[in-house]
Amino acid sequence: QQILSDHLAHAPDAYDALGWPTIADTQVTLDDGSCVDAITLGQRVMVRVSTPGHTSDSHSYLLGNSDNQKLLKHQVEFAFVGDTILIGGLGRTNFSSSDSGLLFDSIQKLDRIIDTTTLLCSAHDYNNQFTTTLATESNHNALLFDILNNTLDKSTFIERKQLLDQKLNDQVGHEILCGVVNAGCNLEGLHILPEELGQFLTENPNIRLVDVREAHEYQLFHDWSKLNMTHPPENVPLSKMTSFIGELLRQDSAKDIALLFVCRSGARSAKIAETFRRLGFNKTRHISGGVALSCC
Repeated sequence: QQILSDHLAHAPDAYDALGWPTIADTQVTLDDGSCVDAITLGQRVMVRVSTPGHTSDSHSYLLGNSDNQKLLKHQVEFAFVGDTILIGGLGRTNFSSSDSGLLFDSIQKLDRIIDTTTLLCSAHDYNNQFTTTLATESNHNALLFDILNNTLDKSTFIERKQLLDQKLNDQVGHEILCGVVNAGCNLEGLHILPEELGQFLTENPNIRLVDVREAHEYQLFHDWSKLNMTHPPENVPLSKMTSFIGELLRQDSAKDIALLFVCRSGARSAKIAETFRRLGFNKTRHISGGVALSCC
């Protein structure tokens, strides 16, 4: 079997145009009862499902831990959904190969096979917000909410989607946008000023401190007492932030976790804090001005 696999790996037709193997090494059953081909990646499996709508050949890739040849909703950790669902919007369906009705079907299909807290990784991240979930998007997108709650029929969705896509203006900017995006959130109290930090930490002694700089930056700064911290924050760089978000979402009462982010200047920590707020972590804040300003 290993010899056969080695020969297939070098065969010209062993993979399709996107690199997906034409002969998968296993199969799993999804939560909707469908049996699909899968490839093994360490302890996880990845499956590909057809999710047309944005374009006729759109696919989504699900990554998770299977059990007894099953990949159920709660086991899907990541869903790479292309332009089907964007952070703050839905993929446009006014290309020549688009179909709003098929997009409606694909969204309903995803809802049947992934969890509301599965991390959605879209092909485009126009506002640098890393990841999202069905639950988050449903809270911010009335059209998606109606689909997921079965309060909207397909014909009405097609009409509303057509009106939504008319708001796109491809003549602005340097790229063709793949959907109308509105990814705002409540930012009240997000910023902790340097002069407020001491009192804030005294009043919130159990807050979880997270430094979002890369590891080599983190190692360069050691005197955290200058920021009125009694212990160093944990280091979760941006390159590992999506996995960190997933770990928190899988915890009980995750949204009650209080988080304080810090970086060098406050730019990265502000963006991360906004992302967490949008995901429902309402006790998230960051240090405005970062390490550079707070230690002056």
